Parts: sequence; C-alpha cells; structure tokens
Amino acid sequence: MTQNVERMLARGENLDHLRNKTEDLEATSEHFKTTSQKVARKYWWKNAKMIIIICVIVAIILILIILFATGVIPT
Repeated sequence: MTQNVERMLARGENLDHLRNKTEDLEATSEHFKTTSQKVARKYWWKNAKMIIIICVIVAIILILIILFATGVIPT
C-alpha cells in the first residue's frame, strides 16, 4: 500500500514537471512565432524595395533608349 502511495506521489510530481515543460514550450513557441513573422515581414519589404528599384532602373533605361532612338536626345 505504501508503494502505491509513493507511485501516486511520483506520478503527481511527473505531471507537475510535464505541465511546467508544456508551459515553457508554449511560451517559447509563441516567441518563435512572433519572431519568425517579424523576420518574414522584414525580408518581404526588402524584396519589395529591391523589385521597385529594379523596375525604376529598367524604366529609366528604356526611356533613354526610346529618346535616343527617336532623336529627342541628340547624340
């Protein structure tokens, strides 16, 4: 009978330990989720800015080529 009581006490301690681990993992996963969202947003904006810059440069080059070809800008 004392063994059963000891087992139940040990089981209760294990459950408390598992509950603490679960709470820690939950907090860690929330932190990871928010951090990963911030990183993804940061790199999305970096990518968007780079695409806009490339488009502007290509547009300027095309305008210059057209202006040279039509003779608006003499060579």
